[in-house]
Amino acid sequence: MRIYFGRLPEHDEIVYLDSMILSCLIAEEYKFNNAVDAMVKHLMTNWDDNDFKDVVCHTLNPLIINYFTDDFAKEYMWMIDEDGNHIKMGDDEHMMNKLDCLGVGEVMCDDYRSFT
Repeated sequence: MRIYFGRLPEHDEIVYLDSMILSCLIAEEYKFNNAVDAMVKHLMTNWDDNDFKDVVCHTLNPLIINYFTDDFAKEYMWMIDEDGNHIKMGDDEHMMNKLDCLGVGEVMCDDYRSFT
């Protein structure tokens, strides 16, 4: 599984986490924190399932990805830079330095490469 923040990756089928939250909001009586928590727990407990192996997700919402643990984000969070390079959070020294003191969402938002 890959979860992209910022630029949209080219892929045939993308799971949009922002719209997935709407389903969870209905199930969780429109409580945002509960809805995001439920969706993130689902992703984090099923990430190694073969059905999720090739899933590509996308979000523009840093609040959603702030619910991910640092270890999960290091493995599954990606961004695309201005040159089209796909950058995995866990392999990028710049992001890893920021993750020491910021949440996952703040790290992704604070990186000039996510939207330039």
